[in-house]
Formats: sequence, C-alpha cells, structure tokens
Amino acid sequence: MSLKHGILGLLNYGAMSGYDLTKAFDQSLAFFWSAQTSQIYRELETMTASGWIKVKEERQRGRMVATVYAITERGKEELTNWLRTPLEERERERNPFLLRLFFQSMAGPESMHTLVSQFKERAEASAAVLRETLDRVIPERRTSVRDDLAAFCWAEAAAAGLAHYEAERRWAEDCLARLEAFKGEKT
Repeated sequence: MSLKHGILGLLNYGAMSGYDLTKAFDQSLAFFWSAQTSQIYRELETMTASGWIKVKEERQRGRMVATVYAITERGKEELTNWLRTPLEERERERNPFLLRLFFQSMAGPESMHTLVSQFKERAEASAAVLRETLDRVIPERRTSVRDDLAAFCWAEAAAAGLAHYEAERRWAEDCLARLEAFKGEKT
C-alpha cells in the first residue's frame, strides 16, 4: 500500500479536513500502515497537483475556515485501478525486531528475554485494540456508514490483524519457554 492510496480510500467515504483525515487514519489504517501528520499533508499536496483530490475552504464552527479535501473522479479511477492490481511477489521487508533478535547473542540471554517480552507485550496490546475494534468500533461504523461491504472489509482487516498479533504473542511465549530451557541446559 502506498500512503496516497490509503488517503484516497478514506476520502472515498467522504470529504474531510486534514485534521479529520488524520484522525480517521489514526483510528483505522494506523493499525497496519504508519504515517505522520506531515506525511499525510505532503501527500495531500501531491495528490491535489495530480488531480486526484480537490480542495475547498469551508466555514466550520462559526468563523473558523477549514480546508476540506474531496476525491475526484480521477482519484476514484486511481484508487479502483490500484485495488484491482494483482498483488506482486512479496518484497523483502525491513523488520527491526528480527534484526535485533538475530544478533541478541551479543547482548546475552537476559537482554533477549527482555526483547522478546517487550515484543509479546506489544502484540498483546495491539490484539486488545483490534478486539475492541471488532467488538465496538466496527458495529458503530456499520450503522453510521450503512455500507455492508465496507463494514465487512473493515472487520476482515481487523480480524487478519488480530490473527497476526495473536500469532506473534504465541511465538513469543514459545520462544521465552525455549529460552528458559536453553538457559537451563547451559547451567
């Protein structure tokens, strides 16, 4: 996914200010794609220049003027083309955790225990957030958007993320047990 396609996808649900777009991103796409607010605004400028979105100023809350972004027909075409493009062979990904894990022997078993424990805690925390998303947020959005297919896709993305984090947690628990057994064999 590219950030621009994530933004187009969100704007396809309706026009939003930069603030609202960042908030929507943080409450949905941030589970699997990270972006800083400055990156989102840079992409908005680029996408405006390419004709994928249009910008207008709207009065909100009395006197305050907000810049609102909306997807154009050209932007919808780009989003649809991207969505229909076949998945390419998985690129080699950067994974800082696996890089650290690979070299943990240099820091010792206690450091490895700490690293894997932190990894496990983060996986548990992420899984808890996605459980709440499945239990509360998606049903709320389903009633507000009234788009059954969108709600189904959101739920499936959350379910896939949840399965991923639960698998990471299980691996971490198994790794910690293997590490304890390894340390026991060495003493």
